[in-house]
Amino acid sequence: IKPQYNHQIGTVDGNAEYSASVDVFCRRSADHTWQSVVHMTQGGYRDDFGDRYFTIWQRDDGMLKINAPLKGNTQFDEVEYFVSCEDNSWTNIAVKQVPIEGGLLKLSVFQDRTKLGSNRLHHSDAFVGPIDVFAGNSWFDPASFFKIKNFIHSSKPYVGEDCTGTDPCVDLENCESYVDSCAIAPYRGNRLDEATGTLGFKISADVRCTDRIAETWENVLHVHTGTNRENFGDRFFTIWKEAAKTDGLRIVAPVFNNPNFELNAYVTCSPGWHTFTVQQTEATRQNMLVEILMDGVVVESQEVRKADTYQGQLFVEASNAFVWPAAYDHLVRNFYKQDITCMDPCAGEENCETFIDSCALNPSKNNQLSKVIAAVNHVTSVDVLCTDMDAEGEWMSLAQLSTLSKDGNPGNRFFALIRSRENFNISFSWANPEDFKYYSHADSSIECPAGEWRTFKLEQKQDASDPALTNVEVSVDGVLVGGRVVATHRVLKGDEVKVYASNKWNKAASDYSLRNYYYQTFPEVDYEPCVAVDPCADQDDCTTFYDSCEIRPSRSNKVASVNAEINHITSADVRCSHDMALGDYTSILQMTSENMDGNIGQRFFKILRKNDSQQLQLSVANSEISYMWSKSGYVDCVPGEWQTWRVEQLQNAENPTVTDITIKLDDAVLFETIVPTARVFVDENVNVYLSNRWNDAGTAYAVRNFYYKTFDRIPTDPCETRDDCSTFVDAAPVAPVKNNQITTVQAAVNHVTSVDILCSDAHAVGNFYNILHMTTGPHGGSYGARFLAIWRDNAADRLLINVAQPNGHTGNTGLYWACTAGEWNTYTLEQRQRADEPHVTDGAIYIDDVKVHQFVMDTEAVLKDTDIKVFASNGDLAADAFRIKNFSYQTFAELPYSELAPNACTDGRENCYQLIGSDAIIPTNGNKLAKFTASVNHEISVDIKCGSMNAGVFRNIVTITNKAGRGETGDRMFNIWQNHLTPGKLLVNVADPTGNFNDSGFYFTCTQGEWSTYTLSQRQKIEDPSLTVILFTVDGVRKHKRTVPTSDVFSGDVFAYAARNHAADAYEIRNFSYQFFDEI
Repeated sequence: IKPQYNHQIGTVDGNAEYSASVDVFCRRSADHTWQSVVHMTQGGYRDDFGDRYFTIWQRDDGMLKINAPLKGNTQFDEVEYFVSCEDNSWTNIAVKQVPIEGGLLKLSVFQDRTKLGSNRLHHSDAFVGPIDVFAGNSWFDPASFFKIKNFIHSSKPYVGEDCTGTDPCVDLENCESYVDSCAIAPYRGNRLDEATGTLGFKISADVRCTDRIAETWENVLHVHTGTNRENFGDRFFTIWKEAAKTDGLRIVAPVFNNPNFELNAYVTCSPGWHTFTVQQTEATRQNMLVEILMDGVVVESQEVRKADTYQGQLFVEASNAFVWPAAYDHLVRNFYKQDITCMDPCAGEENCETFIDSCALNPSKNNQLSKVIAAVNHVTSVDVLCTDMDAEGEWMSLAQLSTLSKDGNPGNRFFALIRSRENFNISFSWANPEDFKYYSHADSSIECPAGEWRTFKLEQKQDASDPALTNVEVSVDGVLVGGRVVATHRVLKGDEVKVYASNKWNKAASDYSLRNYYYQTFPEVDYEPCVAVDPCADQDDCTTFYDSCEIRPSRSNKVASVNAEINHITSADVRCSHDMALGDYTSILQMTSENMDGNIGQRFFKILRKNDSQQLQLSVANSEISYMWSKSGYVDCVPGEWQTWRVEQLQNAENPTVTDITIKLDDAVLFETIVPTARVFVDENVNVYLSNRWNDAGTAYAVRNFYYKTFDRIPTDPCETRDDCSTFVDAAPVAPVKNNQITTVQAAVNHVTSVDILCSDAHAVGNFYNILHMTTGPHGGSYGARFLAIWRDNAADRLLINVAQPNGHTGNTGLYWACTAGEWNTYTLEQRQRADEPHVTDGAIYIDDVKVHQFVMDTEAVLKDTDIKVFASNGDLAADAFRIKNFSYQTFAELPYSELAPNACTDGRENCYQLIGSDAIIPTNGNKLAKFTASVNHEISVDIKCGSMNAGVFRNIVTITNKAGRGETGDRMFNIWQNHLTPGKLLVNVADPTGNFNDSGFYFTCTQGEWSTYTLSQRQKIEDPSLTVILFTVDGVRKHKRTVPTSDVFSGDVFAYAARNHAADAYEIRNFSYQFFDEI
């Protein structure tokens, strides 16, 4: 189409991102003014921004002029390009505005796709609104010989880069942010904010450097007073890119006395992000220090007078609009200014860190301010503004330095201020390596009246005269409120300590204020460290309060808590001094129950200097004194000399119902007494002080090797910790007395009876002297008559010990045992069912816990539920020169059990019991196999592999018995033993009513390691059933035959064992069976 006058061809939406393009046919003409080809406008000719959205004109010489919108560029907010156009030819003219990084747009103009030029602008300066489109406007004649075609336009709103910004001021006080973590590109005249200069300040920004060479100086950012360089403050904070360089930057800070009022730093900036900072901080009370930093490193600095600092209005820009272009590719982020005017309590001090300056801060929970390293020599201080904040029953934290371990670990309360939950007072505590909790408190809580500032200060420094010791002093407003002297080698150092206002455990005292909170360290003084030796090394149940390295007492210095025990040794070395004035009693150390005098335990262990002489005294707990403690006399102490003070409190070995107390000085006995054990101070908490909290501390004295060693209690009642237990005689020794019945108890299957006996050689040889006797009635001859009886044998230096055993003979078993005059021994009878075979009960006699005799019983035969009379001694001669103690009897519940039923033979024989199968077993004591009924006619068979055992007693291999007792019919129905004199020689007993003991016995020799089959056959004669033939064979060879009257043959219930007692456990058994046949 041809352009026409005021020819509107459409309306479009103008946006920040857009493009417009048109093909133009040029036809030159002369003798005319400007002629309009196309015109896109927001409504006017050129008076308002957007009037030249996209225009093409023909000039009178045939040249074309192209306009596009650029706010602030020329008086008409436009760009302008002149191009030639060949007559009678087509050309394409286009404009394009696209986003680039940092929130900028690039506006470009093209002819035939060749860029004529570009400009950068901020997206907020782009035109947005409706645009009228003309092919020939109404202000000038149309270029009527021209033609246009393919006239197109597209646009869309600006959408910024995807970035979720974080505020660089989020964790900073008195801080204003100008650009967050989302980067922006500098552009000319981009004013971000206004600000005010302050005495102390920190202004910082991250800048992304590039290696582009700038043709001229370019501005990145500029904080100024409104002029370029004419006035002080115009270069408050300025960053420039140097001309003709790839990596040069210049940072400027304000200094009044310098040329142009500025301090310059020229740096090399490699491509990438870097942080640039100008800060002005207090150097002294009169001066401030101006520093320029790059990436945290100071590159320029200069001190200035506080009077010569700029504190007026400022304008913040990125970049300025004075002369220079913007360094558009040097993006900026995290641009902020912080007011740090407040005075630094560490100003001018070395090795000093300020946590809060003179500008107050309110505590908040878990507010960590910093972290420091613990040093031996340091000062920690903070000012607190007190309030009447309601504690609501909780402890409230104000300030704390802590290693973040729990209480009871070093450094948890390195320095701690906590408001009481009960009143407005403040608890002041600090690290003490020699306190059992590893911290100490001021002597009392500190009053803190609302509205008043109070200064809490901890000073910890090595002693100038003895650097092996460190003095700790705590003060409030310069007044000492507590202190300690500690060993330097124990002081916490080198550990990381976190600084809080307030801590993370307690409620924060948020209505209070803190200021001038700092920590300053000083060099450690060399000293010869003490090589500590632990006085409790390699000892059990021993607590060391102080090792071999000396320590000085200080008031209320609690170092440990222990439990009061009956038996203990407490010891401490004390070095004397005469450097302390007389007049008051002076405490060196004390272990105390914290009760007042007159209560047991208040002076558990106490060393005190006398008020009117250079003498020391040791006192100890004693329940038998009206004021509940005993003491040594006062003892002279020589300055500089060490003395060992010691208390030994031990139960009497022979009579533990009394306890011996001895006070010693350097092993010399100063005092000794005996007290009833039952009245000894025990099982109470005892606090350990160096020194106590009542008297003045003996700070000139020294202590080392302070320890407390305990020993197990000796029971005064042997039953005191046992159930179902009867004490006949307690731990106090008594002499046996004739006919002295102590009590009556009930016999039980499971029991332990024990007694301690002191032997004597005072009784004549030739008679038995009874020591104790537990009996169902008579002295002997029946089961239970000697349940337990101990005699002095009729020979000297020997005891006879009898215990009940259901053997059907004497009703007891026992042994003789040597007894040494003057020695105590413990005699114990233990009788218990087997857990896996409760039908069997084992008995044993122990002397001093060593088993000296054992026996086995069928549980069903064990005496129980019968009265047992307890004597010490019986009606015979009493062993009244002997002594007994700890005589007791304890019973245990009986385990349920049932008799073992025999199994049928596995080889198919009828009426046959398989007592042991083809797998060999080893005989063991009391190994009952079965109970069954024996018949007149039967066959018993067993395979035995021969072994060899010590001689001395008959050792049982197998037994079948009715347990009627030796000599009774059926007691030895079928027994095989190893002979008591000859290993490998067997004794066989079989029931025989014609024998002397209703049995027959005969010997066989077996070959070690070989198996043999032993068979007993007992059968009535067919032709005369009134007679029965007893036949015994070994491996089928007859060894014994006898004919007896059938009427005398045993039949009835029997028990089978492998073995019964004294088991021949070097032998093996298999194929043990019993088969019975009908009686004729």
